[in-house]
Amino acid sequence: MKTEHNQIVIRIGCLVLALILSSLMLAGCSAGYRRDPRLADLSSNDTALRIRAIRWAADNGRVETGPQLVSMLLDEDRSVRFYAIQALEKLYGTRREYDYKASVQDRLAAVKLWREALGLATESDEKDNNPIPLDDTIDGQEIEKSS
Repeated sequence: MKTEHNQIVIRIGCLVLALILSSLMLAGCSAGYRRDPRLADLSSNDTALRIRAIRWAADNGRVETGPQLVSMLLDEDRSVRFYAIQALEKLYGTRREYDYKASVQDRLAAVKLWREALGLATESDEKDNNPIPLDDTIDGQEIEKSS
């Protein structure tokens, strides 16, 4: 009778241990897929925070930030554009003809290449021949729209 009781206790103990270990394994596996809070700063209004987040993303190989970094190539702040292209080059190994100091038209052309490379071009982009939806200005410069 005592042996039967010991076997039941051992089985329950093994079951509890298995549940604990599987919970820990699941928590460990899903941790890699969570968005790091530092990446939220990519959308910050504070230029210094955006730059810090850009550099962190590049240093940590966060390729999922590629689309957001591409949009930052058209940022009004030259330093944000500089760090965005640095990060993209580190993550993807190329600049795709982008120069952060270039004219708006040249930057738009390079951003179009980036969007196509990352599969971000939409049907309306192709129809309008614009790499992104545009208003009439970027960086205070008027944009020529194709007709």
